[in-house]
Amino acid sequence: MLKNSLVSLFWPQLDYIGISGYFPLATDKDTPSVQDLAASWANVRDTKIKPISQQHGKPVLFTEIGYKSANGAHYEPWNYDRNQGYNAEEQRKLYEALFSFWNNESYLHGVHIWEWSSDPAYGVVVGVGVGCPAPLNQVVIVVCAGLRCGV
Repeated sequence: MLKNSLVSLFWPQLDYIGISGYFPLATDKDTPSVQDLAASWANVRDTKIKPISQQHGKPVLFTEIGYKSANGAHYEPWNYDRNQGYNAEEQRKLYEALFSFWNNESYLHGVHIWEWSSDPAYGVVVGVGVGCPAPLNQVVIVVCAGLRCGV
């Protein structure tokens, strides 16, 4: 009861529903395609994100989301300690699925990328072959440029 009372006090004052976007995607595949990942996003949208946005009449903001350049990053995207071998291609597919899937959802108002450092050198040396999480100077720039998502 108290939980619902507290939510009702401040919820109307919020501009956005902030969501940490670390959802397991395409967990039935070892090497999912962009289409497999997008299908998983459709399920997450339909069962988790869109219903809460509609229920409260608020747009959504991914307050944190990101993918490490490691094998199996789609299983546990929240697990930055996951060290299953370097895989820039998996990271590229995950970001491509994220941006291409959510690009036309009008109630999604933004995405905050995890580990996006303001240091332009961050991840350049560290990221080569070690599964660096830093998307800057890696595949995210290429994916976003191709999709025109405004990085």
